[in-house]
Amino acid sequence: MGLSDTERGRGRNSAAKAAPRIYSIAALPSGRDLKGRFNLSGATYSFVYSPSSAEIAGLKLRLLGKFTVTDPSGRERGLDRIHAELAATQGGAGGGPPRRQIVAVQRSAAEQRPASTSRVLPRTDNTGATAFVGVMYLHLEPLDGARLGVPADLGRVQLNARLWSTDELARNLQDVYSQLVEALYGEPPKADNARLLLAELNRLLKQA
Repeated sequence: MGLSDTERGRGRNSAAKAAPRIYSIAALPSGRDLKGRFNLSGATYSFVYSPSSAEIAGLKLRLLGKFTVTDPSGRERGLDRIHAELAATQGGAGGGPPRRQIVAVQRSAAEQRPASTSRVLPRTDNTGATAFVGVMYLHLEPLDGARLGVPADLGRVQLNARLWSTDELARNLQDVYSQLVEALYGEPPKADNARLLLAELNRLLKQA
Protein backbone atom coordinates (compact mmCIF):
# COMPACT_ATOMS: atom_id res chain seq x y z
CA MET A 1 0.00 0.00 0.00
CA GLY A 2 1.40 3.42 -1.00
CA LEU A 3 1.75 6.42 1.25
CA SER A 4 -0.85 9.15 1.20
CA ASP A 5 0.10 12.74 0.36
CA THR A 6 -0.26 13.59 4.04
CA GLU A 7 2.10 10.82 5.08
CA ARG A 8 4.64 11.80 2.44
CA GLY A 9 4.43 15.41 3.63
CA ARG A 10 5.05 14.31 7.20
CA GLY A 11 8.05 12.31 6.03
CA ARG A 12 9.53 15.31 4.26
CA ASN A 13 8.94 17.51 7.30
CA SER A 14 10.62 14.97 9.57
CA ALA A 15 13.63 14.81 7.26
CA ALA A 16 13.87 18.59 7.20
CA LYS A 17 13.68 18.76 10.97
CA ALA A 18 16.39 16.11 11.26
CA ALA A 19 18.87 18.07 9.11
CA PRO A 20 21.64 19.69 11.16
CA ARG A 21 21.82 23.45 11.09
CA ILE A 22 24.93 25.53 10.52
CA TYR A 23 24.80 28.84 12.36
CA SER A 24 28.20 30.37 11.69
CA ILE A 25 31.34 29.84 9.63
CA ALA A 26 34.73 31.54 9.91
CA ALA A 27 36.92 32.92 7.14
CA LEU A 28 40.20 34.71 6.44
CA PRO A 29 40.85 37.08 3.51
CA SER A 30 42.80 36.26 0.37
CA GLY A 31 42.61 39.19 -2.00
CA ARG A 32 38.92 40.00 -2.20
CA ASP A 33 37.92 36.44 -1.25
CA LEU A 34 36.91 35.22 2.19
CA LYS A 35 37.98 31.59 2.59
CA GLY A 36 37.33 29.06 5.30
CA ARG A 37 36.26 25.56 6.32
CA PHE A 38 33.54 24.00 8.41
CA ASN A 39 32.90 20.51 9.73
CA LEU A 40 29.65 18.63 9.33
CA SER A 41 29.04 15.10 10.62
CA GLY A 42 32.77 14.44 10.78
CA ALA A 43 33.44 15.69 7.24
CA THR A 44 35.29 18.88 6.26
CA TYR A 45 33.94 21.29 3.67
CA SER A 46 35.83 24.29 2.34
CA PHE A 47 34.15 27.45 1.10
CA VAL A 48 34.90 30.75 -0.59
CA TYR A 49 32.77 33.87 -0.54
CA SER A 50 33.95 36.12 -3.34
CA PRO A 51 32.26 39.54 -3.28
CA SER A 52 32.22 41.28 -6.65
CA SER A 53 30.30 44.43 -5.71
CA ALA A 54 28.93 46.35 -2.73
CA GLU A 55 26.04 48.65 -2.01
CA ILE A 56 24.58 50.68 0.82
CA ALA A 57 21.02 49.70 1.70
CA GLY A 58 19.29 51.50 4.53
CA LEU A 59 22.64 52.79 5.85
CA LYS A 60 23.96 49.25 5.98
CA LEU A 61 26.80 47.81 3.93
CA ARG A 62 25.82 44.87 1.77
CA LEU A 63 28.12 42.75 -0.37
CA LEU A 64 27.12 40.74 -3.44
CA GLY A 65 29.14 37.80 -4.67
CA LYS A 66 29.56 34.09 -5.34
CA PHE A 67 29.48 31.50 -2.57
CA THR A 68 31.28 28.26 -3.43
CA VAL A 69 31.56 25.06 -1.42
CA THR A 70 33.94 22.15 -2.04
CA ASP A 71 32.74 18.91 -0.49
CA PRO A 72 34.98 16.22 1.08
CA SER A 73 35.26 14.43 -2.28
CA GLY A 74 36.57 17.56 -3.97
CA ARG A 75 33.42 18.45 -5.90
CA GLU A 76 32.81 22.18 -6.18
CA ARG A 77 29.38 23.81 -6.28
CA GLY A 78 28.51 27.49 -6.20
CA LEU A 79 25.69 29.99 -6.01
CA ASP A 80 25.93 33.38 -7.70
CA ARG A 81 24.69 36.78 -6.52
CA ILE A 82 24.57 35.94 -2.82
CA HIS A 83 24.02 38.90 -0.51
CA ALA A 84 25.95 39.32 2.72
CA GLU A 85 24.86 42.17 4.99
CA LEU A 86 27.19 43.60 7.61
CA ALA A 87 25.62 42.97 11.01
CA ALA A 88 28.47 43.85 13.36
CA THR A 89 32.18 44.51 13.55
CA GLN A 90 34.98 44.02 16.01
CA GLY A 91 37.78 46.52 15.81
CA GLY A 92 40.98 47.63 17.41
CA ALA A 93 43.51 50.45 17.46
CA GLY A 94 47.08 50.31 16.22
CA GLY A 95 48.68 47.65 14.06
CA GLY A 96 46.10 47.83 11.30
CA PRO A 97 46.61 48.46 7.58
CA PRO A 98 47.97 51.88 6.53
CA ARG A 99 45.07 54.29 6.15
CA ARG A 100 44.89 55.92 2.73
CA GLN A 101 43.30 59.32 2.32
CA ILE A 102 40.30 58.58 0.13
CA VAL A 103 38.03 61.35 1.36
CA ALA A 104 38.91 64.89 2.38
CA VAL A 105 39.86 65.26 6.02
CA GLN A 106 37.71 67.94 7.62
CA ARG A 107 37.47 67.47 11.36
CA SER A 108 36.11 69.70 14.02
CA ALA A 109 37.31 69.57 17.62
CA ALA A 110 34.30 67.42 18.49
CA GLU A 111 35.14 64.91 15.76
CA GLN A 112 38.67 64.50 17.10
CA ARG A 113 37.33 63.03 20.32
CA PRO A 114 36.74 59.26 20.52
CA ALA A 115 33.56 58.33 18.68
CA SER A 116 30.44 57.48 20.64
CA THR A 117 29.25 53.89 20.55
CA SER A 118 25.60 54.66 21.26
CA ARG A 119 24.47 53.88 17.68
CA VAL A 120 23.24 50.45 16.75
CA LEU A 121 25.59 47.78 15.39
CA PRO A 122 27.89 47.37 13.56
CA ARG A 123 29.86 49.87 15.65
CA THR A 124 31.61 48.03 18.45
CA ASP A 125 35.25 48.93 19.10
CA ASN A 126 36.25 52.09 17.28
CA THR A 127 38.43 54.99 18.34
CA GLY A 128 38.14 57.12 15.23
CA ALA A 129 40.96 57.63 12.75
CA THR A 130 43.36 55.26 14.57
CA ALA A 131 40.90 52.36 14.49
CA PHE A 132 40.46 49.56 12.00
CA VAL A 133 37.94 46.80 11.46
CA GLY A 134 39.43 43.50 12.61
CA VAL A 135 36.40 41.24 12.18
CA MET A 136 33.26 41.62 10.08
CA TYR A 137 30.16 39.63 11.00
CA LEU A 138 28.09 39.15 7.85
CA HIS A 139 24.61 37.67 7.59
CA LEU A 140 24.33 35.60 4.42
CA GLU A 141 21.00 35.38 2.66
CA PRO A 142 19.34 31.94 2.99
CA LEU A 143 21.42 29.35 1.11
CA ASP A 144 20.19 26.19 -0.60
CA GLY A 145 22.19 23.44 1.07
CA ALA A 146 21.16 20.83 -1.51
CA ARG A 147 22.46 22.92 -4.41
CA LEU A 148 25.73 23.42 -2.56
CA GLY A 149 26.05 19.72 -1.72
CA VAL A 150 25.77 20.38 2.00
CA PRO A 151 23.23 18.17 3.86
CA ALA A 152 22.36 20.89 6.38
CA ASP A 153 20.04 23.80 7.01
CA LEU A 154 21.80 26.93 5.74
CA GLY A 155 18.82 29.22 6.18
CA ARG A 156 20.62 31.76 8.38
CA VAL A 157 24.38 31.53 8.36
CA GLN A 158 26.66 34.15 9.84
CA LEU A 159 30.02 34.56 8.12
CA ASN A 160 32.68 35.67 10.61
CA ALA A 161 35.45 37.23 8.54
CA ARG A 162 38.63 37.90 10.49
CA LEU A 163 40.52 40.48 8.44
CA TRP A 164 44.03 39.15 8.97
CA SER A 165 45.34 40.61 5.73
CA THR A 166 48.48 39.11 4.16
CA ASP A 167 48.39 40.61 0.65
CA GLU A 168 48.12 44.13 -0.74
CA LEU A 169 44.59 43.87 -2.07
CA ALA A 170 43.28 42.43 1.20
CA ARG A 171 45.02 45.20 3.17
CA ASN A 172 43.55 47.89 0.92
CA LEU A 173 40.10 46.35 1.27
CA GLN A 174 40.45 46.23 5.05
CA ASP A 175 41.36 49.92 5.02
CA VAL A 176 38.31 50.83 2.95
CA TYR A 177 36.02 48.61 5.03
CA SER A 178 37.30 50.39 8.14
CA GLN A 179 36.78 53.88 6.76
CA LEU A 180 33.38 52.96 5.35
CA VAL A 181 32.16 51.61 8.68
CA GLU A 182 33.34 54.82 10.33
CA ALA A 183 31.51 56.94 7.73
CA LEU A 184 28.27 54.96 7.87
CA TYR A 185 28.00 54.40 11.61
CA GLY A 186 29.75 57.42 13.07
CA GLU A 187 27.88 60.20 14.83
CA PRO A 188 26.78 61.84 12.68
CA PRO A 189 27.02 59.55 9.63
CA LYS A 190 28.91 61.05 6.69
CA ALA A 191 26.83 60.11 3.66
CA ASP A 192 29.03 61.90 1.12
CA ASN A 193 32.16 60.19 2.43
CA ALA A 194 30.35 56.85 2.44
CA ARG A 195 29.48 57.21 -1.24
CA LEU A 196 33.10 57.97 -2.17
CA LEU A 197 34.35 55.05 -0.10
CA LEU A 198 31.75 52.74 -1.62
CA ALA A 199 33.00 53.68 -5.09
CA GLU A 200 36.57 52.86 -4.01
CA LEU A 201 35.42 49.57 -2.51
CA ASN A 202 33.73 48.57 -5.76
CA ARG A 203 36.84 49.55 -7.71
CA LEU A 204 38.97 47.28 -5.53
CA LEU A 205 36.52 44.39 -5.76
CA LYS A 206 36.81 44.50 -9.56
CA GLN A 207 40.59 44.07 -9.42
CA ALA A 208 40.51 40.35 -8.69
